[in-house]
Amino acid sequence: MAETASDEMVMGAVQALCEFSLLGNQQNHADQSLTTLEDTLKQFYKNNGVLHEKKMSKSANAKVDEQLARESQLL
Repeated sequence: MAETASDEMVMGAVQALCEFSLLGNQQNHADQSLTTLEDTLKQFYKNNGVLHEKKMSKSANAKVDEQLARESQLL
């Protein structure tokens, strides 16, 4: 079965979230691990829109998009 773009986005978001969680649980961090944490969080934000796309109203979707935009700019 062929994957669609939304399937790839879901997998990208889940993978990034898992990597972020695993890396975040390390007791000590070096510059490289902090960079990797930041990269995985950015990857999650890039792909997570597909997770809430179909389940929320347009106004709720817009609010989430605004919040994600604000948070991703803080990175």
